[in-house]
Amino acid sequence: MDPGFTLSKMRTLVFITFGVAAVIGVTPVPAADHDVIRIAQLEGVTEPNCATKLKGFIIDIDDLLAQSPRDITDVNAVIYRYFPVRSCDADEVFRIVKTSKYFRGVSMNGPKTRVFSLNSETAFSRGVSVTFGLTDGETHLPFAIWSPPFW
Repeated sequence: MDPGFTLSKMRTLVFITFGVAAVIGVTPVPAADHDVIRIAQLEGVTEPNCATKLKGFIIDIDDLLAQSPRDITDVNAVIYRYFPVRSCDADEVFRIVKTSKYFRGVSMNGPKTRVFSLNSETAFSRGVSVTFGLTDGETHLPFAIWSPPFW
């Protein structure tokens, strides 16, 4: 260690580092999250619950799929913004997800897991397939792929 590097300089470095981290951590809320926040405020919820997050997800994913995204990472960004979701009622999840313009169905994967599917593919164009599972009130394995997939 450099003998000129004193404890005072180290403290200054630590404070500067924490200051930069604090500034980086203070970012504006992305526009898409405003809908979730607005829904939560209307429902009197301080932190978005399962229904609130899923309603926001359906609004955002429908908007994105309507634009025929050309980059699957745009779809994944929406997925990662909302998932995982916890403490969900399966019937409520079904009621919310089926409001999507792109809802294709729900199926069972084993005795406990429901798999919800959205798909923007048409008879004349490729689209995006989005799925996620729900087991014991917990969502898992949200996934997006081109539909039909490239082989």
